[in-house]
Amino acid sequence: MMDLKNIKAVIIDFDGTLYDSKGFTKKFLKTLGFSSLLKARNERKLRSLYKGKYFGTGEEFYFSYFQELARLCHVSPQKISDWYFKKYMKAMTETLRKYFTCRPGTEKLFAFFKEKNIKTAVFSDYGFVPQRMKAIGLEGASDFLFSAEILGGLKPACEPFFKIARVLGEKPENILVIGDRPDTDGRGALNSCMKSLIVKTEKNSKQNLENIFTWEEILSMIFSETGL
Repeated sequence: MMDLKNIKAVIIDFDGTLYDSKGFTKKFLKTLGFSSLLKARNERKLRSLYKGKYFGTGEEFYFSYFQELARLCHVSPQKISDWYFKKYMKAMTETLRKYFTCRPGTEKLFAFFKEKNIKTAVFSDYGFVPQRMKAIGLEGASDFLFSAEILGGLKPACEPFFKIARVLGEKPENILVIGDRPDTDGRGALNSCMKSLIVKTEKNSKQNLENIFTWEEILSMIFSETGL
C-alpha cells in the first residue's frame, strides 16, 4: 500500500480517470460527423507522435501542431485550427454532456481534498477543460484546471507537471498524480518525481504494475484513516 501521508496536493487526469471512457470513441465520432473522420484520424495519429514533446508555450505548441495537422489534412493551418476548436473540441464536449458522467464518488473525493486543505488540479492533454468538467457534472470541483496543450507539451513531458507544481506551491515529491495511463500519467509523474496511482481500465488491466488499482480501491485508500 502506498504511503500517502505526506501528500499536499493532487493532480488528476481527466479522460479515462474522472469518467469511465469506455465506448467514448464511437459516440464521439458519431457526434463529430462523417465529414470530419479523416481529420479526426489524422489528429489522433499526430497526437501520438507529439506525445511527450515539449514546446515551451501553448502558442508554440499550437503553431507546430496546426502546421503539421494542416499538412496531413491538405488544408491551411487557419482552417484546421478553426475545425479543431469550433468542431472537434465542441463535439468532444457535447459527447461527454450527452453520454457520460463522472465516476461514482468523484464529488466526494474533491470535497474530501478540500476539507483536508489538499489542493487539486485537473490536468488533461486536451483543452476545453472547464467546459468538459461541466459536461460530466464537476463544474467548480477542482482548485485548478490545466491543459497540456496550453502548458506547452503533451504528457509525459515533465515540464508541464513542474509548471502545475509551481502553481500549486508544492514540491513535486509532495504531489500525487492520479491517472489511467501508465505511459503518460504514470511516466509523467515518475519523470517529475511525483507519486502516482493508476486507475485500472480495460486497456491497462493486463499490465503488471504496483500502483494500479480500481477506482473503488483508490477511493478506499484515500478515504482510509491510514491515508491522507
